[in-house]
Amino acid sequence: MSYLKLTLSVLLGGIIIGCGTEPEVKERTFEWESLGLVEEKVNAIYYSDSILYVASTDKILTSDQSKDFLIWQDLGLEIDTSNSEFNDVIVHDGVIFSVVRNTIGYFELPEDYITLYKSSNKGIYWEAVEITLLGQEKPFVLSRINNNSIKNLYADGGYIFKSENGGGEWTSLGDGSAPGNQEFLYISKNYPNQIWTGGWTNLFSPALAKSVDGGNEVLPNC
Repeated sequence: MSYLKLTLSVLLGGIIIGCGTEPEVKERTFEWESLGLVEEKVNAIYYSDSILYVASTDKILTSDQSKDFLIWQDLGLEIDTSNSEFNDVIVHDGVIFSVVRNTIGYFELPEDYITLYKSSNKGIYWEAVEITLLGQEKPFVLSRINNNSIKNLYADGGYIFKSENGGGEWTSLGDGSAPGNQEFLYISKNYPNQIWTGGWTNLFSPALAKSVDGGNEVLPNC
């Protein structure tokens, strides 16, 4: 066997052996730290300017990361826990918004049901956000709220709509509908016209939809 053939055989043998040998997998360990709230059902979290916001069943709580995450402050917003729970919280343009959703049937809710609150002074005082949409029945019930890099505020609750002035006025997007029962609402910060929503249909199959034009057209199923 020539030197060249011998060299090639050795190289090919090494490649075959290497391919047939499973690479060594290094064990990775992760440590989780409890942040308290062991008796709270956490429905949503939001982080802004070193403050962690939590929407639990009956409280909106905050904790300052720069100090101690184990110290939590109740922002004092009270709701009727016999028919409602907090489901989402965000900070939008310096204002805290909290979403309240129903825990009883829609048609059992009072006519003056409030689904959205805001605070402009870090939770010291809260006010109801009036939602009026042409052609939509009241009371309105939200599920999620989100925003994008150009300061539009979005919400869903069986329909998708947006506000361009911090919740003062709302506009329906597309045909006013969203796919199935929503579990999340995501607005891309890098692509502000891209909206994602999803959950499950009435037949309990997955539902996912997006808009790439800021919701001006009907959200197409993905």
